[in-house]
Amino acid sequence: MSDRVLVIGLDSAPLAWVERWVAEGRMPNLGRLMANGAVGILRTVNPPLSPAAWSSFATGMLPAKHGVCYHVYRRPGSYDVAPTNSRRRMGKTLWQIISEGGGKVGVINVPETYPPVPVNGFLLSGMDTPSDDADWAYPPELKAELERAVGGYRVFGRRSKENLSRAIAGMHETIPMRCRTAEYLWGKYQPDFMILVFMETDIIQHKCWKYLDPAHPEYTPEGARRYGAVIPDIYTRIDQELKPLLEQVDERTTVIIMSDHGAGPLYKYLHLNSWLVSHGLMHFKRDAVTRVKRALFQLGFTPETMLNLTATLRVGIVDQVTSLIRTKMWRQGRTTLAQRLFLSWADVDWPRTQAYALGGSTTGFYINLKGREPQGCVEPGDEYERVREEIMHRLMQWRDDTTGWPVVERVYRREELHQGPYADRMPDVIFTARDEAYIGFGWHEFGNKALMRSSPLFNANHRMDGMVALYGPAIRRGVRLETHSIVDLAPTILYLLGYPIPADMDGRVMVQAFLPEFLAARQVVTAVSAPAAGDDGRQMPDDGVYSTREEGEVLERLKDLGYA
Repeated sequence: MSDRVLVIGLDSAPLAWVERWVAEGRMPNLGRLMANGAVGILRTVNPPLSPAAWSSFATGMLPAKHGVCYHVYRRPGSYDVAPTNSRRRMGKTLWQIISEGGGKVGVINVPETYPPVPVNGFLLSGMDTPSDDADWAYPPELKAELERAVGGYRVFGRRSKENLSRAIAGMHETIPMRCRTAEYLWGKYQPDFMILVFMETDIIQHKCWKYLDPAHPEYTPEGARRYGAVIPDIYTRIDQELKPLLEQVDERTTVIIMSDHGAGPLYKYLHLNSWLVSHGLMHFKRDAVTRVKRALFQLGFTPETMLNLTATLRVGIVDQVTSLIRTKMWRQGRTTLAQRLFLSWADVDWPRTQAYALGGSTTGFYINLKGREPQGCVEPGDEYERVREEIMHRLMQWRDDTTGWPVVERVYRREELHQGPYADRMPDVIFTARDEAYIGFGWHEFGNKALMRSSPLFNANHRMDGMVALYGPAIRRGVRLETHSIVDLAPTILYLLGYPIPADMDGRVMVQAFLPEFLAARQVVTAVSAPAAGDDGRQMPDDGVYSTREEGEVLERLKDLGYA
Protein backbone atom coordinates (compact mmCIF):
# COMPACT_ATOMS: atom_id res chain seq x y z
CA MET A 1 0.00 0.00 0.00
CA SER A 2 2.85 2.40 0.73
CA ASP A 3 5.56 2.50 -1.90
CA ARG A 4 7.36 5.65 -0.81
CA VAL A 5 7.96 7.64 2.39
CA LEU A 6 8.62 11.38 2.60
CA VAL A 7 9.76 12.75 5.96
CA ILE A 8 9.59 16.48 6.67
CA GLY A 9 11.67 17.42 9.70
CA LEU A 10 10.81 20.65 11.51
CA ASP A 11 13.68 20.90 13.96
CA SER A 12 12.50 21.85 17.47
CA ALA A 13 8.81 22.11 16.50
CA PRO A 14 6.47 21.87 19.54
CA LEU A 15 3.16 20.15 18.82
CA ALA A 16 0.89 22.54 20.76
CA TRP A 17 2.20 25.60 18.95
CA VAL A 18 2.11 23.93 15.53
CA GLU A 19 -1.50 22.90 16.10
CA ARG A 20 -2.29 26.46 17.14
CA TRP A 21 -0.81 27.85 13.93
CA VAL A 22 -2.65 25.23 11.89
CA ALA A 23 -5.91 26.28 13.56
CA GLU A 24 -5.14 29.91 12.72
CA GLY A 25 -4.78 29.00 9.04
CA ARG A 26 -1.06 29.67 8.91
CA MET A 27 -0.12 26.17 7.72
CA PRO A 28 -2.86 24.93 5.36
CA ASN A 29 -0.76 22.37 3.47
CA LEU A 30 0.79 20.56 6.40
CA GLY A 31 -2.42 21.15 8.35
CA ARG A 32 -4.41 19.20 5.77
CA LEU A 33 -2.12 16.20 6.20
CA MET A 34 -2.32 16.43 9.98
CA ALA A 35 -6.14 16.66 9.94
CA ASN A 36 -6.35 13.50 7.83
CA GLY A 37 -3.71 11.49 9.60
CA ALA A 38 -2.42 10.35 12.98
CA VAL A 39 -0.87 12.98 15.25
CA GLY A 40 0.84 12.91 18.62
CA ILE A 41 3.74 13.85 20.85
CA LEU A 42 7.15 12.50 19.89
CA ARG A 43 9.39 12.33 22.94
CA THR A 44 13.07 12.79 22.30
CA VAL A 45 16.12 11.32 24.00
CA ASN A 46 18.32 12.62 26.79
CA PRO A 47 20.01 14.96 26.11
CA PRO A 48 17.35 16.72 24.00
CA LEU A 49 19.91 18.05 21.54
CA SER A 50 19.98 17.68 17.76
CA PRO A 51 23.10 15.46 17.47
CA ALA A 52 21.73 12.88 19.90
CA ALA A 53 18.12 13.17 18.72
CA TRP A 54 18.71 13.01 14.97
CA SER A 55 21.17 10.14 15.47
CA SER A 56 18.45 8.29 17.39
CA PHE A 57 15.96 9.02 14.60
CA ALA A 58 18.41 7.72 12.00
CA THR A 59 19.41 4.53 13.81
CA GLY A 60 16.39 3.71 15.97
CA MET A 61 18.85 3.52 18.87
CA LEU A 62 19.23 5.37 22.15
CA PRO A 63 22.37 7.52 22.63
CA ALA A 64 24.29 4.97 24.71
CA LYS A 65 24.02 2.61 21.75
CA HIS A 66 24.86 5.00 18.89
CA GLY A 67 27.35 6.99 20.97
CA VAL A 68 26.39 10.60 20.12
CA CYS A 69 25.58 12.90 23.02
CA TYR A 70 26.40 16.60 22.57
CA HIS A 71 27.48 18.87 19.72
CA VAL A 72 31.05 18.37 20.93
CA TYR A 73 33.00 15.58 22.56
CA ARG A 74 36.19 15.38 24.59
CA ARG A 75 39.16 14.65 22.38
CA PRO A 76 40.87 11.44 23.55
CA GLY A 77 43.86 12.10 25.77
CA SER A 78 42.94 15.71 26.55
CA TYR A 79 40.19 17.95 27.89
CA ASP A 80 39.84 19.80 24.58
CA VAL A 81 36.59 19.46 22.68
CA ALA A 82 35.95 18.76 19.01
CA PRO A 83 32.67 18.87 17.05
CA THR A 84 30.78 15.64 16.53
CA ASN A 85 30.14 14.31 13.03
CA SER A 86 28.72 11.26 11.28
CA ARG A 87 31.78 9.17 12.07
CA ARG A 88 31.12 9.49 15.80
CA ARG A 89 27.79 7.72 15.33
CA MET A 90 27.71 3.97 15.64
CA GLY A 91 25.03 1.73 14.13
CA LYS A 92 23.49 1.73 10.68
CA THR A 93 21.15 4.47 9.57
CA LEU A 94 17.77 4.11 7.95
CA TRP A 95 19.17 5.24 4.63
CA GLN A 96 21.99 2.69 4.77
CA ILE A 97 19.62 -0.15 5.59
CA ILE A 98 17.26 0.80 2.76
CA SER A 99 20.19 1.29 0.35
CA GLU A 100 21.61 -2.13 1.20
CA GLY A 101 18.16 -3.63 0.61
CA GLY A 102 18.06 -2.19 -2.91
CA GLY A 103 15.88 0.84 -2.20
CA LYS A 104 16.59 4.39 -3.32
CA VAL A 105 17.09 7.06 -0.67
CA GLY A 106 17.43 10.82 -0.41
CA VAL A 107 18.75 12.72 2.62
CA ILE A 108 18.69 16.53 2.78
CA ASN A 109 20.08 18.62 5.65
CA VAL A 110 19.91 16.05 8.45
CA PRO A 111 22.35 16.84 11.31
CA GLU A 112 25.26 14.45 11.84
CA THR A 113 25.55 13.47 8.17
CA TYR A 114 28.95 15.02 7.41
CA PRO A 115 31.05 13.72 5.82
CA PRO A 116 28.44 12.29 3.43
CA VAL A 117 28.60 8.53 2.95
CA PRO A 118 27.76 6.60 -0.23
CA VAL A 119 24.11 5.61 -0.48
CA ASN A 120 21.87 4.26 -3.21
CA GLY A 121 20.59 7.73 -4.05
CA PHE A 122 21.74 11.11 -2.79
CA LEU A 123 22.77 12.83 0.44
CA LEU A 124 23.25 16.54 1.19
CA SER A 125 24.84 16.88 4.64
CA GLY A 126 23.55 19.04 7.48
CA MET A 127 24.66 21.40 10.23
CA ASP A 128 27.91 19.56 11.01
CA THR A 129 29.20 20.52 7.56
CA PRO A 130 32.14 22.93 7.99
CA SER A 131 31.14 25.33 5.20
CA ASP A 132 29.49 25.59 1.81
CA ASP A 133 32.93 25.08 0.27
CA ALA A 134 33.17 21.59 1.78
CA ASP A 135 32.23 18.37 -0.01
CA TRP A 136 28.68 18.19 1.32
CA ALA A 137 27.06 16.17 -1.50
CA TYR A 138 26.91 12.52 -2.46
CA PRO A 139 27.41 11.88 -5.25
CA PRO A 140 29.89 14.79 -5.52
CA GLU A 141 28.68 15.76 -8.99
CA LEU A 142 25.27 16.56 -7.55
CA LYS A 143 26.59 20.00 -6.54
CA ALA A 144 27.00 21.06 -10.15
CA GLU A 145 23.71 19.45 -11.15
CA LEU A 146 21.81 21.45 -8.54
CA GLU A 147 23.52 24.61 -9.72
CA ARG A 148 22.15 24.01 -13.21
CA ALA A 149 18.74 22.68 -12.21
CA VAL A 150 17.61 24.88 -9.30
CA GLY A 151 20.11 27.73 -9.15
CA GLY A 152 22.37 26.04 -6.61
CA TYR A 153 22.13 24.73 -3.07
CA ARG A 154 23.80 25.90 0.13
CA VAL A 155 23.90 24.18 3.49
CA PHE A 156 23.93 27.55 5.25
CA GLY A 157 22.41 30.94 4.66
CA ARG A 158 23.13 34.39 5.99
CA ARG A 159 23.24 34.43 9.76
CA SER A 160 23.91 36.85 12.57
CA LYS A 161 24.18 36.67 16.33
CA GLU A 162 23.09 40.25 16.96
CA ASN A 163 21.26 41.49 13.83
CA LEU A 164 17.86 39.83 13.98
CA SER A 165 16.66 41.25 10.66
CA ARG A 166 19.70 39.84 8.86
CA ALA A 167 19.20 36.44 10.46
CA ILE A 168 15.50 36.35 9.53
CA ALA A 169 16.23 37.39 5.95
CA GLY A 170 18.74 34.57 5.68
CA MET A 171 16.13 32.02 6.75
CA HIS A 172 13.64 33.30 4.20
CA GLU A 173 16.31 32.70 1.55
CA THR A 174 17.25 29.17 2.55
CA ILE A 175 13.69 27.83 3.01
CA PRO A 176 12.62 28.18 -0.66
CA MET A 177 16.05 26.95 -1.78
CA ARG A 178 15.67 23.74 0.25
CA CYS A 179 12.15 23.20 -1.04
CA ARG A 180 13.15 23.73 -4.69
CA THR A 181 15.98 21.27 -4.22
CA ALA A 182 13.75 18.66 -2.57
CA GLU A 183 11.06 19.02 -5.23
CA TYR A 184 13.62 18.53 -8.01
CA LEU A 185 15.34 15.53 -6.40
CA TRP A 186 12.07 13.84 -5.41
CA GLY A 187 10.78 14.10 -8.97
CA LYS A 188 13.95 13.21 -10.86
CA TYR A 189 15.41 10.43 -8.72
CA GLN A 190 12.17 8.94 -7.36
CA PRO A 191 13.59 7.84 -3.98
CA ASP A 192 11.64 5.27 -1.99
CA PHE A 193 12.60 7.20 1.15
CA MET A 194 13.47 10.87 1.41
CA ILE A 195 13.92 13.20 4.36
CA LEU A 196 14.13 17.00 4.26
CA VAL A 197 15.03 18.84 7.49
CA PHE A 198 14.48 22.53 8.23
CA MET A 199 16.84 23.88 10.89
CA GLU A 200 15.33 27.34 10.45
CA THR A 201 12.54 26.49 12.91
CA ASP A 202 15.08 25.80 15.64
CA ILE A 203 17.24 28.84 14.94
CA ILE A 204 14.38 31.35 14.94
CA GLN A 205 12.95 29.94 18.17
CA HIS A 206 16.27 30.29 20.00
CA LYS A 207 16.34 33.96 19.04
CA CYS A 208 12.69 35.02 19.27
CA TRP A 209 10.72 32.90 21.75
CA LYS A 210 10.42 35.76 24.23
CA TYR A 211 8.46 37.76 21.65
CA LEU A 212 5.99 34.91 21.08
CA ASP A 213 5.25 33.34 24.44
CA PRO A 214 3.60 35.34 27.26
CA ALA A 215 4.95 32.72 29.68
CA HIS A 216 8.50 33.88 29.00
CA PRO A 217 9.80 36.11 31.83
CA GLU A 218 11.17 38.62 29.29
CA TYR A 219 7.96 38.84 27.25
CA THR A 220 6.68 42.38 26.71
CA PRO A 221 3.70 43.68 24.69
CA GLU A 222 6.04 45.98 22.75
CA GLY A 223 8.35 43.11 21.82
CA ALA A 224 5.34 41.02 20.82
CA ARG A 225 4.08 43.79 18.53
CA ARG A 226 7.44 44.09 16.79
CA TYR A 227 8.56 40.47 16.56
CA GLY A 228 5.72 38.27 17.79
CA ALA A 229 4.98 36.96 14.29
CA VAL A 230 8.50 36.05 13.19
CA ILE A 231 8.39 32.45 14.45
CA PRO A 232 4.96 31.57 12.99
CA ASP A 233 6.01 33.39 9.80
CA ILE A 234 8.88 30.92 9.38
CA TYR A 235 6.46 28.00 9.73
CA THR A 236 4.09 29.64 7.26
CA ARG A 237 6.91 30.16 4.76
CA ILE A 238 7.93 26.51 5.04
CA ASP A 239 4.32 25.44 4.52
CA GLN A 240 3.94 27.65 1.45
CA GLU A 241 7.21 26.57 -0.15
CA LEU A 242 6.45 22.88 0.45
CA LYS A 243 3.24 23.04 -1.59
CA PRO A 244 4.81 22.10 -4.99
CA LEU A 245 6.61 19.14 -3.40
CA LEU A 246 3.47 17.94 -1.63
CA GLU A 247 1.54 18.20 -4.90
CA GLN A 248 3.94 15.59 -6.32
CA VAL A 249 3.02 13.15 -3.55
CA ASP A 250 0.74 10.43 -4.90
CA GLU A 251 -1.77 8.19 -3.15
CA ARG A 252 0.84 5.50 -2.48
CA THR A 253 3.19 7.75 -0.52
CA THR A 254 3.26 8.21 3.24
CA VAL A 255 4.23 11.63 4.56
CA ILE A 256 5.66 11.97 8.06
CA ILE A 257 6.01 15.38 9.72
CA MET A 258 8.22 15.29 12.80
CA SER A 259 10.53 17.19 15.09
CA ASP A 260 13.60 15.99 16.93
CA HIS A 261 12.54 17.75 20.15
CA GLY A 262 10.29 20.58 21.27
CA ALA A 263 10.92 24.14 22.42
CA GLY A 264 10.03 26.53 25.21
CA PRO A 265 11.34 29.48 27.22
CA LEU A 266 14.96 29.72 28.30
CA TYR A 267 15.15 31.51 31.63
CA LYS A 268 18.89 31.52 32.23
CA TYR A 269 22.18 30.02 31.22
CA LEU A 270 23.97 28.10 33.96
CA HIS A 271 27.72 28.49 34.33
CA LEU A 272 28.33 24.94 35.39
CA ASN A 273 32.10 25.05 35.74
CA SER A 274 31.90 28.23 37.81
CA TRP A 275 29.35 26.38 39.98
CA LEU A 276 31.85 23.55 40.47
CA VAL A 277 34.54 26.07 41.47
CA SER A 278 32.17 27.65 43.99
CA HIS A 279 31.73 24.26 45.68
CA GLY A 280 35.42 23.34 45.71
CA LEU A 281 35.04 20.63 43.08
CA MET A 282 37.24 22.37 40.49
CA HIS A 283 40.52 24.18 41.16
CA PHE A 284 42.87 26.48 39.27
CA LYS A 285 46.61 26.50 38.89
CA ARG A 286 48.64 28.82 41.11
CA ASP A 287 50.97 30.28 38.46
CA ALA A 288 51.18 34.02 37.80
CA VAL A 289 49.28 34.02 34.49
CA THR A 290 46.34 32.13 35.92
CA ARG A 291 46.26 34.39 38.99
CA VAL A 292 46.00 37.46 36.74
CA LYS A 293 43.26 35.87 34.63
CA ARG A 294 41.33 34.90 37.77
CA ALA A 295 41.57 38.45 39.11
CA LEU A 296 40.27 39.86 35.82
CA PHE A 297 37.53 37.22 35.84
CA GLN A 298 36.37 38.38 39.27
CA LEU A 299 36.35 41.97 38.00
CA GLY A 300 33.99 40.99 35.19
CA PHE A 301 36.41 40.46 32.30
CA THR A 302 34.62 37.34 31.06
CA PRO A 303 33.58 36.03 27.64
CA GLU A 304 29.86 36.28 28.37
CA THR A 305 30.13 39.83 29.70
CA MET A 306 31.97 40.98 26.58
CA LEU A 307 29.59 39.13 24.27
CA ASN A 308 26.46 40.44 25.98
CA LEU A 309 27.81 43.99 26.13
CA THR A 310 28.50 44.19 22.41
CA ALA A 311 25.18 42.51 21.61
CA THR A 312 23.25 44.91 23.85
CA LEU A 313 25.01 47.95 22.35
CA ARG A 314 24.38 46.51 18.86
CA VAL A 315 27.65 47.86 17.53
CA GLY A 316 28.20 44.99 15.11
CA ILE A 317 31.29 43.71 16.91
CA VAL A 318 29.91 40.24 17.67
CA ASP A 319 29.48 39.28 14.04
CA GLN A 320 32.75 40.97 13.04
CA VAL A 321 34.76 39.13 15.66
CA THR A 322 33.04 35.84 14.82
CA SER A 323 33.90 36.34 11.14
CA LEU A 324 37.48 37.24 11.98
CA ILE A 325 37.92 34.17 14.15
CA ARG A 326 36.46 32.04 11.37
CA THR A 327 38.68 33.43 8.64
CA LYS A 328 41.94 33.99 10.54
CA MET A 329 41.60 31.14 13.04
CA TRP A 330 43.72 32.66 15.78
CA ARG A 331 45.01 29.35 17.02
CA GLN A 332 48.24 28.00 18.36
CA GLY A 333 47.76 24.27 18.05
CA ARG A 334 44.19 23.92 19.34
CA THR A 335 44.24 26.89 21.69
CA THR A 336 41.85 29.67 20.71
CA LEU A 337 42.32 33.38 21.26
CA ALA A 338 39.52 33.32 23.84
CA GLN A 339 41.32 30.60 25.78
CA ARG A 340 44.46 32.70 25.91
CA LEU A 341 42.64 35.88 26.96
CA PHE A 342 40.13 34.48 29.42
CA LEU A 343 40.13 31.93 32.21
CA SER A 344 39.97 28.53 30.48
CA TRP A 345 40.79 24.81 30.62
CA ALA A 346 44.47 25.75 30.35
CA ASP A 347 44.20 27.30 33.81
CA VAL A 348 42.54 24.34 35.53
CA ASP A 349 44.58 22.30 37.98
CA TRP A 350 43.28 18.98 36.77
CA PRO A 351 45.00 16.73 39.33
CA ARG A 352 42.99 18.59 42.02
CA THR A 353 39.73 18.84 40.03
CA GLN A 354 36.99 16.32 40.74
CA ALA A 355 34.41 17.19 38.05
CA TYR A 356 33.83 19.29 34.93
CA ALA A 357 31.14 20.16 32.37
CA LEU A 358 31.58 20.07 28.58
CA GLY A 359 29.88 21.88 25.74
CA GLY A 360 26.79 24.04 25.50
CA SER A 361 23.14 23.37 26.33
CA THR A 362 24.34 20.69 28.73
CA THR A 363 22.76 19.51 31.95
CA GLY A 364 25.39 17.09 33.14
CA PHE A 365 28.80 16.67 34.76
CA TYR A 366 31.70 14.35 34.09
CA ILE A 367 33.74 13.04 37.01
CA ASN A 368 37.50 13.50 36.55
CA LEU A 369 37.99 9.76 36.90
CA LYS A 370 41.40 8.21 37.31
CA GLY A 371 42.15 5.84 34.44
CA ARG A 372 39.55 7.41 32.13
CA GLU A 373 40.40 11.11 32.05
CA PRO A 374 43.96 12.11 31.10
CA GLN A 375 44.63 13.70 34.51
CA GLY A 376 41.93 12.00 36.52
CA CYS A 377 42.15 12.24 40.30
CA VAL A 378 38.96 10.55 41.52
CA GLU A 379 39.40 6.88 42.31
CA PRO A 380 36.85 4.47 40.83
CA GLY A 381 34.49 2.91 43.34
CA ASP A 382 33.65 4.56 46.65
CA GLU A 383 35.27 7.93 45.91
CA TYR A 384 33.58 8.13 42.50
CA GLU A 385 30.20 7.49 44.13
CA ARG A 386 30.91 9.98 46.92
CA VAL A 387 31.67 12.77 44.42
CA ARG A 388 28.56 11.94 42.43
CA GLU A 389 26.43 12.02 45.58
CA GLU A 390 27.87 15.39 46.57
CA ILE A 391 27.13 16.91 43.16
CA MET A 392 23.60 15.50 43.12
CA HIS A 393 22.90 16.79 46.63
CA ARG A 394 24.19 20.27 45.87
CA LEU A 395 22.25 20.45 42.60
CA MET A 396 18.98 19.87 44.41
CA GLN A 397 19.81 22.79 46.71
CA TRP A 398 20.56 25.24 43.86
CA ARG A 399 18.19 28.22 43.71
CA ASP A 400 17.55 30.86 41.07
CA ASP A 401 19.33 33.99 42.27
CA THR A 402 16.39 36.19 41.21
CA THR A 403 13.26 34.22 42.11
CA GLY A 404 14.55 31.84 44.77
CA TRP A 405 12.92 28.93 42.93
CA PRO A 406 14.76 25.61 42.61
CA VAL A 407 16.83 25.38 39.42
CA VAL A 408 16.95 21.58 39.28
CA GLU A 409 13.93 19.33 39.14
CA ARG A 410 15.59 15.91 39.24
CA VAL A 411 19.05 14.35 39.26
CA TYR A 412 20.21 11.05 37.79
CA ARG A 413 23.23 8.82 37.83
CA ARG A 414 24.33 8.10 34.29
CA GLU A 415 23.28 4.45 34.42
CA GLU A 416 19.72 5.41 35.32
CA LEU A 417 19.26 6.95 31.85
CA HIS A 418 21.89 5.33 29.66
CA GLN A 419 22.58 1.64 29.12
CA GLY A 420 24.71 0.52 26.20
CA PRO A 421 28.21 0.07 24.80
CA TYR A 422 28.84 3.84 24.62
CA ALA A 423 27.30 4.84 27.93
CA ASP A 424 30.73 6.03 29.05
CA ARG A 425 30.43 8.92 26.58
CA MET A 426 27.52 10.27 28.62
CA PRO A 427 27.88 12.47 31.72
CA ASP A 428 28.29 10.73 35.07
CA VAL A 429 25.68 12.99 36.70
CA ILE A 430 22.70 14.31 34.73
CA PHE A 431 19.99 16.71 35.83
CA THR A 432 16.75 18.03 34.43
CA ALA A 433 16.14 21.70 35.06
CA ARG A 434 12.88 23.13 36.36
CA ASP A 435 10.50 23.59 33.43
CA GLU A 436 13.46 22.56 31.20
CA ALA A 437 14.21 26.29 31.19
CA TYR A 438 17.85 26.37 32.36
CA ILE A 439 20.84 25.02 30.41
CA GLY A 440 24.60 25.08 30.58
CA PHE A 441 26.38 28.00 28.94
CA GLY A 442 28.68 26.68 26.24
CA TRP A 443 30.38 29.62 24.54
CA HIS A 444 33.42 29.24 26.78
CA GLU A 445 34.59 27.02 29.65
CA PHE A 446 34.16 29.82 32.22
CA GLY A 447 31.63 32.22 30.78
CA ASN A 448 30.87 34.33 33.82
CA LYS A 449 31.75 34.61 37.51
CA ALA A 450 28.01 34.59 38.21
CA LEU A 451 26.49 31.13 38.36
CA MET A 452 23.53 32.00 36.12
CA ARG A 453 22.58 34.74 33.70
CA SER A 454 19.94 35.46 31.08
CA SER A 455 21.18 36.23 27.56
CA PRO A 456 20.32 39.04 25.13
CA LEU A 457 21.06 36.67 22.25
CA PHE A 458 19.12 33.48 23.06
CA ASN A 459 15.82 33.04 24.88
CA ALA A 460 14.50 29.56 24.04
CA ASN A 461 15.56 26.10 25.09
CA HIS A 462 14.72 22.60 23.89
CA ARG A 463 11.98 20.46 25.42
CA MET A 464 11.68 16.68 25.56
CA ASP A 465 8.33 16.63 23.76
CA GLY A 466 8.29 17.25 20.03
CA MET A 467 5.73 16.20 17.44
CA VAL A 468 4.90 13.57 14.87
CA ALA A 469 2.15 13.34 12.25
CA LEU A 470 1.67 10.51 9.74
CA TYR A 471 -0.49 10.68 6.62
CA GLY A 472 -0.89 8.10 3.89
CA PRO A 473 -2.76 5.11 2.50
CA ALA A 474 -1.90 2.83 5.44
CA ILE A 475 -2.50 5.44 8.14
CA ARG A 476 -5.64 5.86 10.22
CA ARG A 477 -7.36 9.23 9.94
CA GLY A 478 -8.08 11.61 12.75
CA VAL A 479 -6.22 9.57 15.36
CA ARG A 480 -4.57 11.05 18.43
CA LEU A 481 -1.51 8.92 19.07
CA GLU A 482 -0.18 7.99 22.45
CA THR A 483 3.23 9.48 23.19
CA HIS A 484 5.93 7.77 21.16
CA SER A 485 9.72 7.96 21.26
CA ILE A 486 11.84 9.35 18.46
CA VAL A 487 13.54 5.94 18.22
CA ASP A 488 10.18 4.50 17.08
CA LEU A 489 10.33 6.28 13.72
CA ALA A 490 13.14 4.23 12.17
CA PRO A 491 11.41 0.86 12.65
CA THR A 492 8.09 2.40 11.61
CA ILE A 493 9.54 3.67 8.32
CA LEU A 494 11.24 0.35 7.62
CA TYR A 495 7.96 -1.44 8.32
CA LEU A 496 6.09 0.87 5.96
CA LEU A 497 8.54 0.08 3.16
CA GLY A 498 8.53 -3.66 3.82
CA TYR A 499 11.99 -4.01 5.38
CA PRO A 500 12.76 -6.18 8.41
CA ILE A 501 13.53 -4.36 11.67
CA PRO A 502 17.08 -4.84 13.01
CA ALA A 503 16.92 -6.55 16.39
CA ASP A 504 19.25 -4.01 18.02
CA MET A 505 16.93 -1.07 17.39
CA ASP A 506 15.49 0.30 20.63
CA GLY A 507 12.38 1.62 18.89
CA ARG A 508 9.17 -0.19 18.08
CA VAL A 509 6.73 0.09 15.18
CA MET A 510 4.00 2.67 15.86
CA VAL A 511 1.19 0.16 15.31
CA GLN A 512 -1.48 2.53 16.66
CA ALA A 513 -1.05 4.71 13.57
CA PHE A 514 -1.86 1.96 11.05
CA LEU A 515 -5.10 0.72 9.57
CA PRO A 516 -6.09 -2.74 10.86
CA GLU A 517 -6.06 -4.20 7.34
CA PHE A 518 -2.49 -3.02 6.77
CA LEU A 519 -1.34 -4.55 10.04
CA ALA A 520 -3.06 -7.80 9.12
CA ALA A 521 -1.45 -7.91 5.68
CA ARG A 522 2.09 -7.00 6.75
CA GLN A 523 3.74 -8.61 9.73
CA VAL A 524 6.55 -6.98 11.65
CA VAL A 525 9.67 -8.96 10.77
CA THR A 526 12.83 -8.76 12.89
CA ALA A 527 16.22 -9.06 11.22
CA VAL A 528 19.60 -10.04 12.55
CA SER A 529 21.22 -6.89 13.86
CA ALA A 530 23.83 -5.07 11.83
CA PRO A 531 27.14 -4.46 13.63
CA ALA A 532 26.86 -1.60 16.12
CA ALA A 533 29.58 0.30 14.34
CA GLY A 534 30.24 3.16 11.97
CA ASP A 535 28.57 4.07 8.73
CA ASP A 536 30.18 1.34 6.65
CA GLY A 537 29.85 -1.41 9.24
CA ARG A 538 33.15 -0.62 10.97
CA GLN A 539 34.05 1.84 13.66
CA MET A 540 35.61 4.75 11.82
CA PRO A 541 38.16 7.20 13.23
CA ASP A 542 36.72 10.69 13.47
CA ASP A 543 40.05 12.51 13.63
CA GLY A 544 40.85 13.89 10.20
CA VAL A 545 37.23 14.62 9.28
CA TYR A 546 37.88 18.34 9.74
CA SER A 547 40.94 20.42 9.13
CA THR A 548 41.83 22.87 11.93
CA ARG A 549 40.13 25.65 9.96
CA GLU A 550 37.01 23.54 9.28
CA GLU A 551 36.78 22.52 12.92
CA GLY A 552 36.84 26.20 13.82
CA GLU A 553 34.06 26.88 11.32
CA VAL A 554 31.82 24.26 12.92
CA LEU A 555 32.55 25.39 16.47
CA GLU A 556 31.93 29.05 15.63
CA ARG A 557 28.60 28.19 14.03
CA LEU A 558 27.63 26.20 17.13
CA LYS A 559 28.54 29.28 19.17
CA ASP A 560 26.14 31.26 16.96
CA LEU A 561 23.42 29.01 18.38
CA GLY A 562 24.76 28.94 21.94
CA TYR A 563 25.71 25.26 21.67
CA ALA A 564 29.50 25.29 21.96
